[in-house]
Parts: sequence; structure tokens; C-alpha cells
Amino acid sequence: MNLRIAHITSSHSRLDNRIFFKQCCFLAKKNNVTLFVSDGLGNKKISNVLVVDLGLKFSRLKRFLILPFMMLKIIDITNYDVFHLHDPELLLIVPFIRGKRKIVIFDSHEDVIKQMLYKPYLNKLLLKIISNFYGVFQFIILKLVDGVVTSTPHIKNKLKKINSNSIDIKNYPIINDN
Repeated sequence: MNLRIAHITSSHSRLDNRIFFKQCCFLAKKNNVTLFVSDGLGNKKISNVLVVDLGLKFSRLKRFLILPFMMLKIIDITNYDVFHLHDPELLLIVPFIRGKRKIVIFDSHEDVIKQMLYKPYLNKLLLKIISNFYGVFQFIILKLVDGVVTSTPHIKNKLKKINSNSIDIKNYPIINDN
């Protein structure tokens, strides 16, 4: 089956090892894969993956509050069968994608709730509030996604309590046989 798959990231590099090389390139062998990024480097087809640039990078706040909805407005949801989201802020658009009866996969590269507690640019109390809010938000939204891909067994076990269709794909380096 030849699926139309959209990988979407608001913060990772277009040539991110996990997203581009391990996931997009592998899937592009038998599917139509588009990687949506926001890096200002323009559109380009690389290794049978169409990379679509949605513009320049944004500040943290705009990336979290505005960019997901800008992406949703630009990406024609009806053109894809599967949406693979790679950043926590993209969970904001899950209800809109699910409303079109599309498959949604969330890729949790890290333990976001725990990671938030150690951001150096906010005070400890605010970090705790944001982390708790995100925990509740994540609990609600991950129930809506079709699957969760994690990078470690620890994160998988934690998220499996929310969404039973969670797996971990370890993020080992690619070793060349050459």
C-alpha cells in the first residue's frame, strides 16, 4: 500500500538523524513522504523525501503558540493519510487532524514533563506550573492519537499508561558498513 505520509517538525533540523534518515527515508522506499520543517532553507527533494519549508524559525513562545496553527493552515490535511508529529507543541493540532479522520502518530523523543522542569530560562515555580499543565494536556491528547513512538523504554512505559499503542524505537547511531 502506498500511503501519503506527512512528518511534521517545528523545531528539528530537516536532516535530523532520527526523523529524516531513520523514519522518512525508510518510509519513502514504499510511500509518498513529505517532511514539513520550519527552517528558512526552502523546499527540496532529498532521498525521495519532499522537504517543505514553512518559513523561518520562530522564538520559543511563537513556536509553541503560533507555529502549530500556521502549519495546520498551510498543510492540506486531505492530501495525507498519516500525520507523524515530532514536537510537543504540535499536539495542539491533533484534534483538527483527527476531525478529518486521519491517522496521527506522536513521536516523543524525550520525557517532556520532566525535561520542562530544568529549563534555565524560566523560574522554578513557573516551570512546575507549565510542566503540570502539559502533563494534563498530554494525558488528554495522547488518548486521541493512533500511536506513540518513543526513543526509550522508560518513556514508552510512561506513555503506554495513556495510550496502549506505544512503542519504543531506540535512537542508536547509524553505522555505515563501508
